[in-house]
Amino acid sequence: MYYWLPVGVRIFIGPVLEPAYFKVKRILSIVSQLHQSVYQFKGKGRWGDGALTTLVYGEGRGALPYILDLLYAGKPTKEKLRNAFIWEIKSQIDSNPSRADLVLVAIDEIYSQFLSQQGFTVIPEWIMFKLDLAKPFPKSRKNKGLYDNLRKVSKYGYSFEMTRDPAKFEYFYHHMYLPYAANKHGKLSLVGGFRALWKIFERGKLFLVNRKDECISGFLVEMQDKTVSARCLGVKDGKIEYVEEGALAACYYFIISWAKDKGYDWVDFGHCRPFFNDGVFLHKKRWGMEIMKSNRLAFDGKAVFGMKVCNYKQGLLNFLAKNPFISINQGKLKGLIFTQQDHPLTLEEIRALVGTYHIPGIDSFVISSSQGFTQEAEGFASSQSPQRLYLASLNGTTFFGST
Repeated sequence: MYYWLPVGVRIFIGPVLEPAYFKVKRILSIVSQLHQSVYQFKGKGRWGDGALTTLVYGEGRGALPYILDLLYAGKPTKEKLRNAFIWEIKSQIDSNPSRADLVLVAIDEIYSQFLSQQGFTVIPEWIMFKLDLAKPFPKSRKNKGLYDNLRKVSKYGYSFEMTRDPAKFEYFYHHMYLPYAANKHGKLSLVGGFRALWKIFERGKLFLVNRKDECISGFLVEMQDKTVSARCLGVKDGKIEYVEEGALAACYYFIISWAKDKGYDWVDFGHCRPFFNDGVFLHKKRWGMEIMKSNRLAFDGKAVFGMKVCNYKQGLLNFLAKNPFISINQGKLKGLIFTQQDHPLTLEEIRALVGTYHIPGIDSFVISSSQGFTQEAEGFASSQSPQRLYLASLNGTTFFGST
């Protein structure tokens, strides 16, 4: 019935009805997650020669395919084992610790404290990137990736337009948004439906980047208070060559410039997986953005998954070392880094790791090492006030310590 209402009425009642709708939806989801399906995944690990067994409690929503793709070299086998209440998870793992190398629990954030008490590391499914427009634009040549992209924006003579034309929205959805999502993310793509994007378009505008008379890329944007939200991104025909020619960089650059000129304070550039080496994460970091917990009502920003390592196989150790990530603890974001050096980590190495992975919005770092740390490194970590750096020696029974 909502879509039968006039556009003006939908725009008026949407902000009133949506908070109540999503609150009720989340409550129902929280209750349903007390009793979870349990699945077993088996296959060849991506980071070692041996087989890897993962137990998953819950459906995993959008995060599970992404995590499985990081863990496995190919598609693992999937077997449903049983259903279980969440308070049974620890006892089931303890009763048969050799059954799984890794355990994942996909669940709402409200259960985070419970997961932490059961020895799980809690990881948000998504983190939000926002740019503070009061900060200077990072145009330094030291930021080589960004500097090269900005040169391409100038080289190819891009321009932009803001439009409310429905025909251009349809073109954007079918010829830019859908092809780019499919080509960029493939089976991991989370594609929004036409109606969902149309609702955003009704409340906001379509931001298009043109090269001569050709629409090359674009964003759906919304404006609320002092924030511009860049919601859905598209590239014509999903062509990667356009991306390589700076089409996405032009989107970012022009929306930042436009928002500054219009007096906005922030640009919300949407969400990303919480892994430091993820390509989207690295791209957004180059623009000087900071990270935070999601605050969008219509986005599943309250979903988390708990991770627990049961068997420290070399393949899992390699996975941890190659995929540093962000965890959430008491509402704060922490960077978790695992190292595999054959010697105690030195102060210089600790500083280099923090410098490499630091991004505004991180509350602290946990660095774990199987070989421990030098006295100088430990002294430096303990001198940080307030405590912003934790060093944890991995001894085969702990995962990044108790922090």
